[in-house]
Amino acid sequence: MKLPTDLNELVNESFVAEYYGQSPRTIKLWRYQGRGPTYVRLSATQIRYLWGDVLEHNARRSAISTSEEAVRGLCA
Repeated sequence: MKLPTDLNELVNESFVAEYYGQSPRTIKLWRYQGRGPTYVRLSATQIRYLWGDVLEHNARRSAISTSEEAVRGLCA
C-alpha cells in the first residue's frame, strides 16, 4: 500500500479500511457511529476521506497509557 503524500488527497473507503486493517463494513459502521475520520460525501453512493483527516483521526485516538485512554474516553 502506497500512502499519499498530499494531505488534501481524497482516498476511498477501501483504502481507509486497508490502512486500518479493517473491513469496509467496519469503516461504514464507524462512520455511522461517528467514531471514524471525518468524510466527504461526493454523491449518495460516493464517500471519500481527506488523507490529512485520516492522520488527524489517528492523532486524536493516540494515548500513551491505558489510564489516559480512560480519561480521554478512548476505550470503546
